[in-house]
Amino acid sequence: MDLGRFSFPKKIMVPDPLPPLPPLPPLPPIIVKGSTILEFHKTLVKRKYSRLFSAENKRKSAPTPPLQELIKPIIWLKTNNSSFSYPRIADIANIHFGTDIEPEVVRRVLGKHYKQKLGGDDSSSRMAFIGMTKVNLWSMALFFCD
Repeated sequence: MDLGRFSFPKKIMVPDPLPPLPPLPPLPPIIVKGSTILEFHKTLVKRKYSRLFSAENKRKSAPTPPLQELIKPIIWLKTNNSSFSYPRIADIANIHFGTDIEPEVVRRVLGKHYKQKLGGDDSSSRMAFIGMTKVNLWSMALFFCD
């Protein structure tokens, strides 16, 4: 079988490796007194314990609560549109009220002020209704057994 111009060479040429680099000159020695090292250690220890036992509280301040005028519309939006997420409610509030509310603020407002209703009304799911009915039946059964 003749490959013509695609034939492989008989010998492979490998170049010689590069000569090694000359060694770096040695660094000059640093002379430090023992008292210098001891003072450095004392300073580190003093700073450590002064930070641990200092009277200053460097905690973050509590987040500022949202305006009372914004709490009711946020709750109204979530009540009427239960599928809305925090970022979507924040975007709607920002568009309508011209504020700069973050989704985290909406989450905190809904966590504090919004409670989902469980029961047979149309706003809750069927599974919640079935679960509440089952709990009520068990509690009635236990009541009548006593």
